[in-house]
Amino acid sequence: METLKEISFFSAFQPENGDLLKLFHLAVEKEFSREDAIIFFPSKNHFNVIYKKLKDKLLDGILLNSFKNLTKVQVTHFKIRKRSVESIMLLYSGKKIAGVKIAEETLVAAMKYGLVDIVLSMSRELENHYAGVDSNRRKWKKFHSITAQYLTYLTHECAAQSLYSELASCIRSKIDPSYLLPKIKVLQTFYSVNNQYKFRFYSYMTINLYALYNNDQLAIIKVSKEAISFFSSCSCHLPYITQWNFKFQMIPIYLNQKKYAKAEIIIRECIQYPTKGSYNWHLTLFYQAILGFYSNKPQIAFKTWKLATSTTKKFQSEAIDNRWRIIKAYLYFYAKVNRIASLGPFRLYRFLNSVEANPKGKVNLYILELLHLLVDGKKSQFMKQAEYVETYLRLNPRLPKRTRHFLRMLRAVEIGDYHIVRVTAHAKKYYQKLQKIEVILDINVADAEPVKYEILWDIVLEFLQKK
Repeated sequence: METLKEISFFSAFQPENGDLLKLFHLAVEKEFSREDAIIFFPSKNHFNVIYKKLKDKLLDGILLNSFKNLTKVQVTHFKIRKRSVESIMLLYSGKKIAGVKIAEETLVAAMKYGLVDIVLSMSRELENHYAGVDSNRRKWKKFHSITAQYLTYLTHECAAQSLYSELASCIRSKIDPSYLLPKIKVLQTFYSVNNQYKFRFYSYMTINLYALYNNDQLAIIKVSKEAISFFSSCSCHLPYITQWNFKFQMIPIYLNQKKYAKAEIIIRECIQYPTKGSYNWHLTLFYQAILGFYSNKPQIAFKTWKLATSTTKKFQSEAIDNRWRIIKAYLYFYAKVNRIASLGPFRLYRFLNSVEANPKGKVNLYILELLHLLVDGKKSQFMKQAEYVETYLRLNPRLPKRTRHFLRMLRAVEIGDYHIVRVTAHAKKYYQKLQKIEVILDINVADAEPVKYEILWDIVLEFLQKK
């Protein structure tokens, strides 16, 4: 059913009545599962027939969509791909004159926008046409040459893409990827003969991913700047991701180096690329919120959260929604300790019951509960939750070391009986251990440690000092 829902998002087709409308309503509007939807039909077989019919009509409707919500480059790419299919349909159905004309126009457009696979597809059809159907030696040589050249381009592109996926698979499977280094170096030897943007994109991505695996921050910055320079010099209109992706990769490095001014500049540039309300737009805003917290300028995080949650999303993602809910809860904590203006009442347990955080982000619910109970002055509840820390750590053995140390520091508030001198003494060894471990600053930090623990601890001590 999720397939129908996703296809419908880009399809111009919508049923008007009958079983097709019923299934559309169940799948898209009510979001029923397949099992739950079957009972509304006479039989499972009948349901399957209607499901296939609706899916086919929705797919046909994609070709009728104007894709107004996408970028101009994306829309143009889709139009070119659509024209390539239309030209082949005309050629294969015997309409050679129209088919050849559309194929030649499509080839020129595909070359302009760097769609190597479409150029190759069209040139092969035209090469065959001018070799036999409409014998023309001059045109045959032209398209024969294009076919040879773009076959090389596509081979390079496929090699780079395949290498990137193999490297990513190795890293996720915890397999040493060093055996791929010779292949990565070979990609760079193709630069002198291949300026096609997709090949360069996958090539730069592969090099950066290998550098990320080795925590080589200087290499990531160097390659990212090289990629940005290359894509900026391209004469054709490129997808925004060619610029956004490599600038985006530089943000966590600048944050890690505490070069907050540079990070802020890059973030502002990155926000301009994706469509407002899109997935990548939200990813960029998460870094802006992190910048606000880590640079001790929570007002930036507040403005970012307000912008993100007041803008209509162009996609559905519970994970994204939950990230913003957690950031909101930290902002309410900041408001309670007068670091930002009051945000109004905050119902802690309503928040805790409403968030389904992912495994990395789940610990934030526990941390937030402790922080809010502390500043709300609910000592008995704080004591109960603080005494659970060691049990929580035993039940969650894979928690990062920084998180384990910080939770024990919060436990020290209760052990030290809220007296700042005693609390500081009990927390000292954990604080020292915490400072020896760097935060892993990538986009997952929005789940793992959206507010740096050292900053939270300073706020806790300041709160205790004022008591």
